[in-house]
Amino acid sequence: NSTCFNITANNVILDGQGYKITGDTGSGDYGVAATGRANITIKNLNINSFWRGVYFNFTTNSTIENNTFYNNSNRGIYFDSSSDNNLISSNTINLSDIEGIQLFGSNGNRIVNNTIRNNNKAILIASNSDNNYLENNIINLTTLGGLYVQGKSINNTFKNERIANTG
Repeated sequence: NSTCFNITANNVILDGQGYKITGDTGSGDYGVAATGRANITIKNLNINSFWRGVYFNFTTNSTIENNTFYNNSNRGIYFDSSSDNNLISSNTINLSDIEGIQLFGSNGNRIVNNTIRNNNKAILIASNSDNNYLENNIINLTTLGGLYVQGKSINNTFKNERIANTG
């Protein structure tokens, strides 16, 4: 009923080796959280039933890859305030009540080769999130829409996005 992994150092690799962590979908609970960190890798982890699956705040030059996110009540992945130059790659994100992925005031991130299904919204780029690059993401069965860009976010690139059955 709280954060499962709170990363408090730089240069950390969290390799879940296919194991699953499960929360209670309670507000403020994170599967993995990092604030003010750099060079974090989160991979091969099943993150289920947290409020937010992965939460980065002022976290840079990090990677989230080959994870499965399921039934996270707020967002699968949330980058807050200057979480810049990160990579989100080859993840599967299902059943997030708000967005599968949200960038808030975060720049220069790459979001590639992810599958995002059965979410309220798939990807939201908000509040001055600039120069992000999205490619080869599969977005399907979203209630309110596939890709949102808002809040003066500029110079974002979308390439070969596959979007179907969205609101």
